[in-house]
Amino acid sequence: MPREIDFYKNLLWGLCMKIMLGANCALVALLSANVALASNEVAVAPYFSDWPAIHSAIAKDEAIENRVKEILAKMTLDEKIGQMLQPDFREITPEEVVQYKIGSVLNGGGGWPDNNKHSLARSWVTEADKYWVATG
Repeated sequence: MPREIDFYKNLLWGLCMKIMLGANCALVALLSANVALASNEVAVAPYFSDWPAIHSAIAKDEAIENRVKEILAKMTLDEKIGQMLQPDFREITPEEVVQYKIGSVLNGGGGWPDNNKHSLARSWVTEADKYWVATG
């Protein structure tokens, strides 16, 4: 891929990330403003009462909950966003996975190693290893 295309691809990716972040911030601000303007009381959506109660067969483990909170507290916003994204392996390079702190890469969504529908298992392993090596 020529350097110019790579540059613009990275520029576009960064712009998309900023737009997503900006849109989320704007949505939170709008929702907060609507609640604040409506009343000083906490608004409860009427349909929540219609939702079924869910009782997990697995009890909450406070040690696990606290550990998750500790991990999240140490993460930057970029890391949290990256962990929530799952691009297809055809759309992101191993280097971009590292750069954007991507949590996982999807494969099997209609793409194949080297665009060969009849790829052998070793081709899939080679493709997966590229990401494994890059993320070290």
